[in-house]
Amino acid sequence: MFFADAKQPCDEEGACVLVRFTARYGREAHALLAANDLAPQLLHYEELEKGWAVVVMNFVEGLNLDKAKQWVVPSQTLKDVEEALRVLHETKLVFGDLRRPNIVLCKRDAPGGGTEQGGKLVDFDWAGKHDEQRYPLSLSPDNEWAEGMKGGGIMKKEHDIAMFNLL
Repeated sequence: MFFADAKQPCDEEGACVLVRFTARYGREAHALLAANDLAPQLLHYEELEKGWAVVVMNFVEGLNLDKAKQWVVPSQTLKDVEEALRVLHETKLVFGDLRRPNIVLCKRDAPGGGTEQGGKLVDFDWAGKHDEQRYPLSLSPDNEWAEGMKGGGIMKKEHDIAMFNLL
């Protein structure tokens, strides 16, 4: 689980990182979105023994949509999420878990000066290839899922788009 609003240790220069250990990770999707400033910068990825991997990324200041209790999603945040999906889908990748806890509200430079409330995607555990990657066997019944999303089912771009529309 990704806690973007948790306090993280920082080095002397003020650089903060988040370290995760995970058994499944969409490294390609994360790196692609990080290169487009739509996800935290991926600093290190290494496969470990017994199917685990360690992921090191920049810590993103801000709350996720769920913790922020912000039920109306800011327009620039929606634009950022829509752009993230466009970038992924152009390369036949899917995010797979587009829910409020996986969108972090963050300040970004606004055109013409100042800042605006943008968004970045986090938690790439499910991300993978369209029509190849599978959802985890059990999807929480507490979440609202798009039609066609089921445990062990094939992940599709259409599911990402439907989950975006639920935002």
